Amino acid sequence: MSSVAISDIRRRKVRVEQLVGEATSDAVVSGTFSVPDGKPDIASILRVDVRPAVTRVTVIRNGIIIEGAIELNILYVAVVPTQPVHFFEASLPFTHFVRIPGAAPGMIPEVVITAQFESHRLVNPRTVEVNVILSFKVRVFVEEITEVVVEVPEVIAPPIKVRKRAVQVERVVLEGQAETIATGNIIIPSGSPSVSDIVHVDAASKVTDVDVIRNKVIVDGIVRVRVLYVALLPQQPVFAVDGRVDFHTFVALDGVDPSMFAFALSNVEHVAVDIIDPRTLRVRAVVKVKVLVGVEKEIDFVTRIEEVLVPNEIVNREFLAEQVAAERKERSVFKVSLALPPEKPDISRVILASGRAQIVRVSVQQDRVLVEGTLRFSILYVAREPAEQVFSFEEDVPFFTTVNAPGARPGMSGMADVDVEQVDVKAIDMRSLDVRATLRTWALVVSTERVSAVVGLRRGEAEAQPGPGAPGVPGTAVRSHVVRPGESLWQIAQMYNTTVEAIVRANDIEDPNFIEVGDVLVIPL
Repeated sequence: MSSVAISDIRRRKVRVEQLVGEATSDAVVSGTFSVPDGKPDIASILRVDVRPAVTRVTVIRNGIIIEGAIELNILYVAVVPTQPVHFFEASLPFTHFVRIPGAAPGMIPEVVITAQFESHRLVNPRTVEVNVILSFKVRVFVEEITEVVVEVPEVIAPPIKVRKRAVQVERVVLEGQAETIATGNIIIPSGSPSVSDIVHVDAASKVTDVDVIRNKVIVDGIVRVRVLYVALLPQQPVFAVDGRVDFHTFVALDGVDPSMFAFALSNVEHVAVDIIDPRTLRVRAVVKVKVLVGVEKEIDFVTRIEEVLVPNEIVNREFLAEQVAAERKERSVFKVSLALPPEKPDISRVILASGRAQIVRVSVQQDRVLVEGTLRFSILYVAREPAEQVFSFEEDVPFFTTVNAPGARPGMSGMADVDVEQVDVKAIDMRSLDVRATLRTWALVVSTERVSAVVGLRRGEAEAQPGPGAPGVPGTAVRSHVVRPGESLWQIAQMYNTTVEAIVRANDIEDPNFIEVGDVLVIPL
């Protein structure tokens, strides 16, 4: 009768996460804001843009504390004869507690925050009250380093049945950022009047392409710009013009190569528009780009060993395996008819139409993702009256859209984002509008399941148990390091004030000159 020698089994260290708990919670955040000195009084509020951001997350016993701020952009019509459009920015801080039984300091939090609804009220000509409903999705993990069995030697008798499973892991190994200036011209289209003065500028950026070359990540994108301007006409009416400028930049990252995966985010830090001539505008936008580079690896590990007719005990551990089941982007068109509120004057022409999406629910179904929410349309128009005053109104419309996602299954978790790329408005009559919104929806479906892995064999009581701090022992303190491009064991040893020999012993490394990018190394304390 043959046996499997413990020394013959090949193991690999991996970083695993155990889900401690998850919860969802809502909170209402309110505040009042005054018009800054130097700005005119408010006649009416056109819209309030909200952008929530988390600044700090603290894990305490049985819960987490989330701190952050909501950045507000308040656009309004001023109380002056020409009724120009103005705006001012404000920040609304928030602190929220979410209860998660079992959470404790030192654990890893994951927070997704969404602004579900926003309302505002004009308290007086210089004060605005804003209310925002925030939705929090929170998960808490504990992370540890463990060894899993990746290879069991073949034996002739008795036969051993080994079951294996491949898990795709994606580790972010490098990140960097850069700034660039996007410049270009916007030509006033024929049919629109010439420009006298700039009233307001909105800008948003989007990454269109990411390429990885040796030691660099190339990022291309566009900046969409919308300009409100005073027309060069006797009545000085307000018009809008849209344009776009391209940007191209790179982020230098030593060690990256074309085989790696890169993801880029962009944000417009500042935008300025100058009048070159009455028909030409010059745009200058400062764009900040952040790049994350990862290495995708698939690990084959042993999940089960059958028919081991020897006095060996198979040691199994469970951990969470999170796999991306589907990721898709799709465009769709949403159509709706809007009626002018009774108190508003008739429409002469629409000068600005925009929309914002608020996601309420994301449902994962068979091979598709259903996204439900609210579209808030903001319409700025010139009234059909001699003075041609500018008026505005907003309306919230429920919507849903679907994204084809082959591989998605009920019970999986989904995330989505909806961007309103364009809003086209056509007047049906003086009191109603036909609105068409182009939506760009991104959906991500992730499956999370508990996976049992063989982490070793023990010969009954005779086998030594792992000592304190050994990999795979829950609750022990270990240091770990993910190998990055270009790193050697000597560099890693210097980083942690230890020796190459100590790292080799702790990780059973056969060849100190050969380590792979993305490998998880235990660093001796």
